[in-house]
Amino acid sequence: MRQAKNMANQIMARCTVISVMLLMQSFPAWSFYESETARSYIDVSVMTRVSGNHYYTSHRNFSFIDQNESGITVTNRVMINGEIFTMPVKTTTTSPFLSYEVNVLQSYIPNNLLVGSGATDSIASHIGHSSNIERSDSLDWSVSSHRYLHITADRLNLGWHWQPFDIILGRQAINLATTFFFTPNDFFAPFSAQRFFRIYKPGVDGLRTDIELSPRSQFSAFFIAGYTLDNENDSGWSSASESDRRSSLVRYLNEWRDFQWAVIFGEVKQRDLVGFSLQGELFDWLGVRTEGHRADYQKTGKSKNEISLGIEHRWENGLNVNIELFYHGLGAKSVQEYSSILQSNDSSYLANKYAAVGASYEFTPLLIGDLVIIQNGLDHSRLLAMNATYSLADEAELVINIGLPSGKKGQLPNLKSEYGLIPKSVSLELRWFL
Repeated sequence: MRQAKNMANQIMARCTVISVMLLMQSFPAWSFYESETARSYIDVSVMTRVSGNHYYTSHRNFSFIDQNESGITVTNRVMINGEIFTMPVKTTTTSPFLSYEVNVLQSYIPNNLLVGSGATDSIASHIGHSSNIERSDSLDWSVSSHRYLHITADRLNLGWHWQPFDIILGRQAINLATTFFFTPNDFFAPFSAQRFFRIYKPGVDGLRTDIELSPRSQFSAFFIAGYTLDNENDSGWSSASESDRRSSLVRYLNEWRDFQWAVIFGEVKQRDLVGFSLQGELFDWLGVRTEGHRADYQKTGKSKNEISLGIEHRWENGLNVNIELFYHGLGAKSVQEYSSILQSNDSSYLANKYAAVGASYEFTPLLIGDLVIIQNGLDHSRLLAMNATYSLADEAELVINIGLPSGKKGQLPNLKSEYGLIPKSVSLELRWFL
């Protein structure tokens, strides 16, 4: 039975790879296209990721036997970016123009990585298609009823630009983060601290307006739609709008000497927020980043504080080191609170305090290594994540990623540590950019 299951998984993986290759051959003009005229500009590119993954879950977690699950995941992106100039000729940088962005993501995950291994969140985060991305399910299509094969509009927006104004409407990436690992001010589809591949931030549905007040200052307003939870959908969300989950924020950003600072005000999912961020360099040697906010909950009247602080330095030999501390007011003050926080789905972190140390080093012009150690300050569990990227060509790279968690084991609802909960993992990935 086990052999038959493994053979079925291998056949399915091979069929998926072959189908992707055939799909790319069917549309050769889309592999790479760029055109610019006096009235318009368009760029079309494609990225393919084929990843072999293995997850190991100790018997001391959820079952009485060790679990090993392996499989191949495949993702493809088709990205279209363009501009249409409203003047006969774009004579200056202040000429008004329209912009559009289309980013379509196709993803396949074998069933054995979705159930039974505890790897669901890990693999979903790895490919950039996670249920914590709150957006309408109407732009997510399931290609198969008995396997996870989806097509999603990851970004789909239109913009109007006329200096000093920029207005973008639709599904777009909204990034308010300043720190790198822990980002309390990144409210919409944030990256996890152990995520190394961050080129494509998932989009959320909303409206963004930026006004350049001066060369060193900017005012921004954000209106983000909220949706009803729907566990029957693979995305975790429905297409029905929910007013209680809407968000509206304003941000003022300015620069002072070698520092950029910002203040944030608004409402995020019935939380009244006041936040800040600061980043710059001290003594031409030490980078400093910090961000945080205070949230007042409208329903309960409770207040929570979130703040992260990071320092970094890059040496001339190519070594870069980051250290960050994170106080997570939404997190638990005792391990006994983990289960309720896990079920609330309000945060991807369980505890109230964390630390992370990260480093990257360019071994050769073709080989770059990254690692991060994330420490849970409450239960003292930790996660070591390592990543190595080797450039095969200008358009291709080979990546190996290893995740080694450590911590006390436990079973729901009696969890004993956060990182003792997740499986060990290793993946080997080929990325192809066209």
